[in-house]
Amino acid sequence: SPQLTGSILLSRLWCWVVVDPSSSFYMVHCIVGLLVLLLDATMTPFVLAWDVPMNDFLGASAMFITCYWTMDLLLNFCTGYYRHGKLETDPYMIARHYL
Repeated sequence: SPQLTGSILLSRLWCWVVVDPSSSFYMVHCIVGLLVLLLDATMTPFVLAWDVPMNDFLGASAMFITCYWTMDLLLNFCTGYYRHGKLETDPYMIARHYL
């Protein structure tokens, strides 16, 4: 049936988008995420506690941090996970797992 064929095609296309959680790309993403978290955890209290005016560096940092966390959220919906020792790549199951 045409709908079944479309579903199979969507599943095959999605496999190209799914990120393996044990890949080097994902490991680098997690390390960058740790650095962004440290930057966020130090800059936010600093700016709020001392009412520091936003200069170019602080503005660029805030924009980078916001963009990074937004992309991280989207990447989580494209990252597979291991279920009972098997990599799960079904888009529905990935979204359900992260929600």
